[in-house]
Amino acid sequence: MAENPVFLPYNEDFEQDVMRIANDGFGEGYMGTRKIKSLAAGGGPFYVASVSGNIVGYCCFQYISAAECAKSLKLPEGLLLEYSGGCGNVCLTRTMAITDSYRKSGIASELFSLCLNDARDAGMPSAWGGAWKIGDEIPMRRIFLANGFSCYGEIPMIWYEETDYKCSVCNGPCRCTGVIYYKALGRAEG
Repeated sequence: MAENPVFLPYNEDFEQDVMRIANDGFGEGYMGTRKIKSLAAGGGPFYVASVSGNIVGYCCFQYISAAECAKSLKLPEGLLLEYSGGCGNVCLTRTMAITDSYRKSGIASELFSLCLNDARDAGMPSAWGGAWKIGDEIPMRRIFLANGFSCYGEIPMIWYEETDYKCSVCNGPCRCTGVIYYKALGRAEG
């Protein structure tokens, strides 16, 4: 990498870049203007990585109710409340993608850590996320585990009902399995 990446909070000037990176990585219709605006307004950290003035990746977490998180991850709400000490709000690791040329550069890890630190500083009791499983590969596994997350389990066809999304692996509705990860956060010290 010729130049060190710069990490910036998301703003609407980055909308087209985020949409392009997401759709290139996950498939057509994964991210549109409405979804990006919703994520940006959803309360939670949203960062982009820039190298030489070009946006090369993004990461977005959201602070949502345990009920919303449970619905998104197809888990029982009681489970999220149990793992969150009964708190009504949790952090959902919503989406992250990096351009092909910057994968395995450390940018994804840094973006994820920035968002996770913000969630901890905001007092979120736990963080949850669904990772894409492609065959036997789980591209996000290393990042989740490196940040102290534990694997809860697998949810088959977790994104199948997202009708506007054409999965880049399935070439249509997504039949991929999601692997659920979670971590208790607690408040940051200091």
